[in-house]
Amino acid sequence: MFKLIEGEQVVMAAGPLSLTTHRVHSEHTSWGSQSVDELFLEHISYQALRMSSRPALLVIAGFSLLLAMYKVAAAATTPLDMSQNLDTYVAAASVFGAFLFVLWYALTRRQVFVVASSAGRIELAAREIPRETLDWLLMKVTEAKHYHRQPSPTPVGTAMPAPTYASPQVAAAPR
Repeated sequence: MFKLIEGEQVVMAAGPLSLTTHRVHSEHTSWGSQSVDELFLEHISYQALRMSSRPALLVIAGFSLLLAMYKVAAAATTPLDMSQNLDTYVAAASVFGAFLFVLWYALTRRQVFVVASSAGRIELAAREIPRETLDWLLMKVTEAKHYHRQPSPTPVGTAMPAPTYASPQVAAAPR
């Protein structure tokens, strides 16, 4: 756990990401390397939850299945010979290829949580954090940024009360 600044409180911690009343903190270890990133809330200029996928892979899988259906139909209508055997092999290879394209599509889908400032950015693969928590985190970072950017009604040097935060409520599934 990282050290807190005087007067700082942890608002939430989800996986390698922590939101405090002053900053966003991320610790990430992968393949023998480690990164620790921090952005102060008043410097955050961009935040997003980006999703990316490759739908063209599903289109290619669909064409592959169409080819398989065509070859199965061709094999059924031709007399039993070597071309029917070849059509069966092409159909089987097309179905296998379609399966590989769908698998490739599933493996390349990504969801990334991004928080950035002019000095740097934190990108986090969002598979590690539930979607409800990410939506809540986006809202809380926005609220914290807004809180830090408001002009202070209190004189300089006077402690300002910290904003209050409530954790996300996950509804129970109906039975």
